[in-house]
Amino acid sequence: DMFRSENQYKTHLLAHERKKEKKTKNIAGGNVQGAKFKTGNNYSVTREEYVDDKTDVDIEDIMSIPIQQLKGLKVSTQQGKILMKAHLFKDIETDLFSCKLCDYKRPNASQIHNHILSHHCDVHMYVCPQKDCGMKLLNWGRYTTHEKSHSKLREKDKTEEGNELINEEYLFLKEPVYLGKEAGKQVA
Repeated sequence: DMFRSENQYKTHLLAHERKKEKKTKNIAGGNVQGAKFKTGNNYSVTREEYVDDKTDVDIEDIMSIPIQQLKGLKVSTQQGKILMKAHLFKDIETDLFSCKLCDYKRPNASQIHNHILSHHCDVHMYVCPQKDCGMKLLNWGRYTTHEKSHSKLREKDKTEEGNELINEEYLFLKEPVYLGKEAGKQVA
């Protein structure tokens, strides 16, 4: 890693120390399995949920396969990380992260990661487990966003079911009726 100042470097080292202490504490307390952590989009998840070992590429060294042969395949999260890191570098002169496979440059490494997986490799690391969906998703952020779309659809279905009754019963009221806070929200 490149650091802009000595203070930034020290802060980085302290973060590693805290991480080691927390890991040691969790192991001592038997807390590792099933312990939740926050992902980049503030989504609380266990390590088992985050890491997807399923893969269409059953080989130890994913880098031994030409990129063209990976197109459209499901890779494990570990394989995806290997692909992302192998084709990324930081240009010290411009202070930008760059793709080794083309001229794409961005200030954020995750933007290059997504670029590599989608543009060059065309692989995905997650598959939606919902019945009748199975959508293939590039990264954890897209997976959690997609997962929320299913819960919003379920909420919408519940609301629409309830709205049929509400429309019939409350649509033609001549004067206000107090229903309570929650029921009032549903009617509104």
